[in-house]
Amino acid sequence: MQRSNPGHWFHLALFALCAIVFLDAPILAMTWSNKPFVGFIVEQTLVVSSSTGKGWINPSMGLGYPQRVIQVGDKAVRSPDDYHMVLSSLRVGEVTEVRTVLPDGETHTFPFIEVGRFPTSDLIRLFWLPYVVGLAYLAVGAWVYRIRGLTLAVRAFTFLSVCAALANGLLFDLSTTHAAPFLWTVAISQVGGALISLGLVFPEEWAPVKRWPVMRLLPYSISIILMVWGVVVVNSKENPWAYITAWRFSYVYAALGIFIFLGIMFYRQATVRSDIARQQARIVLWGSLLAFGPVSIYLGAPLLRMNVLWNTAIFTPFLLLFPISIGISILRYRLWDIDVIINRTLVYSLLTVLLAAIYFGSVFALFEIFRTLIGQASELASVASVLVIVAVFTPLRKNLQNFIDSRFYRRKYDTAKTLSAFSQTLRDEVDLPALVDQLQIVIGETIMPAYVQTWLRSGLGYRVGPGDWVGPGDWVGQTNHESPPELANSIQAVAEIPIQDPVIGFFCNASNAAEIGGLDLVSPGLETLKSTGVEMVVPLVTHGELVGWISLGPRLSGQEYSADDRALLSNLAVQAAPAVHVAQLVVEQQAEALQRERLEQEMNVARRIQHALLPKELPKLEDWRLAAYYQPARAVGGDFYDFVSFEDGRMGLFIGDVTDKGVPAALVMATTRTLLRAVALEALSAGRVLERVNNLLMPDIPANMFVTCLVAILDPASGRLQYANAGHNLPYRRTRDGVIELHATGMPLGLFADMFYEEKEMVIEPGDCVIFYSDGLVEAHNIQREMFGSERVQTLLGEGFEDGQTIIDCLLNELQAFTGKDWEQEDDITLVGLKRSPWTA
Repeated sequence: MQRSNPGHWFHLALFALCAIVFLDAPILAMTWSNKPFVGFIVEQTLVVSSSTGKGWINPSMGLGYPQRVIQVGDKAVRSPDDYHMVLSSLRVGEVTEVRTVLPDGETHTFPFIEVGRFPTSDLIRLFWLPYVVGLAYLAVGAWVYRIRGLTLAVRAFTFLSVCAALANGLLFDLSTTHAAPFLWTVAISQVGGALISLGLVFPEEWAPVKRWPVMRLLPYSISIILMVWGVVVVNSKENPWAYITAWRFSYVYAALGIFIFLGIMFYRQATVRSDIARQQARIVLWGSLLAFGPVSIYLGAPLLRMNVLWNTAIFTPFLLLFPISIGISILRYRLWDIDVIINRTLVYSLLTVLLAAIYFGSVFALFEIFRTLIGQASELASVASVLVIVAVFTPLRKNLQNFIDSRFYRRKYDTAKTLSAFSQTLRDEVDLPALVDQLQIVIGETIMPAYVQTWLRSGLGYRVGPGDWVGPGDWVGQTNHESPPELANSIQAVAEIPIQDPVIGFFCNASNAAEIGGLDLVSPGLETLKSTGVEMVVPLVTHGELVGWISLGPRLSGQEYSADDRALLSNLAVQAAPAVHVAQLVVEQQAEALQRERLEQEMNVARRIQHALLPKELPKLEDWRLAAYYQPARAVGGDFYDFVSFEDGRMGLFIGDVTDKGVPAALVMATTRTLLRAVALEALSAGRVLERVNNLLMPDIPANMFVTCLVAILDPASGRLQYANAGHNLPYRRTRDGVIELHATGMPLGLFADMFYEEKEMVIEPGDCVIFYSDGLVEAHNIQREMFGSERVQTLLGEGFEDGQTIIDCLLNELQAFTGKDWEQEDDITLVGLKRSPWTA
């Protein structure tokens, strides 16, 4: 699923904003609750809130909404900052005086206000209850968006969820800490428009909206007007009560949005043609009635000129029923794979609850510790608490996530086991038909489609591959699942799709498995695929070249392909594409070398395998100069290097050396390189990449063979380089202060299982350079049997060079002078030079 449009980034920005709000809100709330409490709370313009509680000042005393506080004790207050400063100066137990003013200018004095502590029960009722509801809206919105973020209904629901989350999460802030009244005003003004817009596209897009798409945006025009009005007056000094009217209109529009949404759902469940859509509308209708019924009374009260007081404990819990009804409508009627959703819901709910408990418990404990040490409720305690929690939160989350993933994610197929088993096939199998058959059977056994077929490059186009047609009879022992023979025959008889066909360009640029049903391309090839019942296509791309694709029919279960199905297919494609390309090269080479002797043929094939797997071009990084050199000792060697680009802009670098030479080393090299790329794409750290690859290599690596390897991950923007080493030659880094070795300990790959690989990090400063090399350089001998040696490399590197290529050229020239013209190369030589430009900002 491609999400590069501005709408996707807009939603990501909303989620990021919510994450900041929901992390800061508990800190602000607990900080405020530890300050002296005068028996009432005020909103952002110091108007007394209508909220009350046990132990608060009784409204019958005359102090309440809509009075505005103008003085506490002998100090005048004109802003929230003044008010908070005065409260902080009070002491629990003392008696103070409060003066207020009404909108008509009448003032009141309350001389006997006893200062106390804010009750914990009220903190739970007024903050934690709406906070949890808001967090639930945010979690459901993010979850639904992650699954189907490209649909109009999900986007509308996501925006509504974010607004509802902010409106609940910041509710306590309105009358206490006053940190974000503008943001709350924006959120509450959008609820009505978001509800109406959602009703226009859920469960199916309304026909007039399909004809005039701008209709779904019209409800937001009123929301924008209310937002601008509210933002302008929310902190008005000329009229501190002006925001009340603006907020009430937002309440009225939200209530109107609820009634319109309910009306649309009532109409849809009675008139929509699709049975599934009708049932979905009915579930959401009842969920919405229960969720919004109580709160609509409060929101709509101004229409009836009634004054209904807000009661968090009564109104807020019902709001949870709305996202629950959305979830039920999705789960029950198979918009997604129910097993995956239930699994992930349970797992991530546990993860969220544990981390939330640890986070908030730690914040509270640290806050109390710092407050005890400092002697007062200082902001320093909050800041220190957040810094400490941030330091431990990420590693704790990663460890817990890894634990849960390794224990619970084994529902229909164990992805790691499947990839590991298939990697053995990649290492051992270079016969193209057999490899294609194995790939199709693996997909059939795990995904269970009606059929699987592989298309491969052939001449100037793509044709059905050499493997047998694979249907459910190959992996299911039930004949009632088998597709009719005429379908298999029609697939086999499909004509060639030329390389110029538009669908070929789409497959080449697709990064993941893609459903072709919704593709809007003028493409004869696409129509050919659709005519054979293809639903899912998995492109096989290696080094930017489309070697073929895998076509899948509908799933036997009748369900759609899930997110986990797509993830497994994409991971298999990452491993299979180079292997299929290698197998294609093998076929081509065999056709060209029928008259050659067997040994020579194998060596040439393996050489082409190895060269095909080496990067065709170097990554281009701004303010960085990168160069590489590779020369095998024989027709085929065991050295390799590679680069991989991450979505966040980082670059991974691999350099390694397989013991032995020739075809066996090349095959192990190809397997290792494939595993490194597949594992690295999971965004693991350098050490974790080596740990995973070592365990995947262990069962199948030939005896007396191992791989030395160094993995480095570079952040070009900051210059930070993380690296881990599996017994490879230590790189050198030249700095202004000299040349140093980059140490990191670890055993070579393929020797022992479950090994730990030390990770190191450092920053490559502007002007610094790093040289990575294999032992073929430092172990080269001259005619006197003297070794070139690492000390010579260190000395040459210290002389300084303009870029990585200059460094490599100097080393090769020195090597030639050292060994002489008649030197016979003993081992593969691989060099990678990396230099950061001295003018980097």
